[in-house]
Amino acid sequence: MKFKMIKYLSLIPLALAGMLTPQSASAAVDCDTLPQFATVVMPDDTEVDINQRHIFCGEVRDFRAVGFHAQPNGETPNTVDFDNLTWDITYRIRVANQWVANGIYEMRDFLIAEDGDTNVAYAKYRSTMFPDHCSKEDVLNAIAYAAVTPQGLSGQTCLTSQGLQFPVVVFWDQNGDYVDTAYPYVP
Repeated sequence: MKFKMIKYLSLIPLALAGMLTPQSASAAVDCDTLPQFATVVMPDDTEVDINQRHIFCGEVRDFRAVGFHAQPNGETPNTVDFDNLTWDITYRIRVANQWVANGIYEMRDFLIAEDGDTNVAYAKYRSTMFPDHCSKEDVLNAIAYAAVTPQGLSGQTCLTSQGLQFPVVVFWDQNGDYVDTAYPYVP
C-alpha cells in the first residue's frame, strides 16, 4: 500500500488552545538533570551515542536556538516556551480514502532557553517532531536504528499512529563520534 503525506496547517495557536500544556510535570523530560549524551546499545552490540539534550530539550548555539525534536507523552520540557504565536503543522497520510494524522508534526515559532535560564531564550522557527506517543527510550532507539541502518527508518520502537516506520534524518557530529541531531523526515 502506498501512502501519500500532506501537511495540515493548524490555524489555532497551540498555546491558546492549551494543546501542549503538560498534564503532569513529573512526566516531562527533566532538562535540568538530563545528561548531554545517551548511549543506545543495538542488538549487535553496536553502541550509538546521541546528543539527547539536543533532541529533548533544545540548545542554544552561537546565539541560535537549535534542536528540540521530541516531547514524549506531549510533555513540554522547561527549556521550551510556547506563546500566542506558536503553531504547528500536522502531517497526514491517506488511509482508506481518508486523510488521518500520522503523529509526526512541526512546531513553529517558539523559544528555547539557554542552559535552562528562562530569562535568556532564543526563537526557533521550526522543528520537526517525533510522535508524542513515543517515549524517550522509544525515540532514542528509533534514532539509533536509523543511524545504523541503510534505509534510515525509525525501526519498531517509535511508529506512526498507523503503526508504520518513518524515515529519520540523522546528522553526526563533525568527527562522526555521536548523533548530534535527528528528526523525522517529511517531504
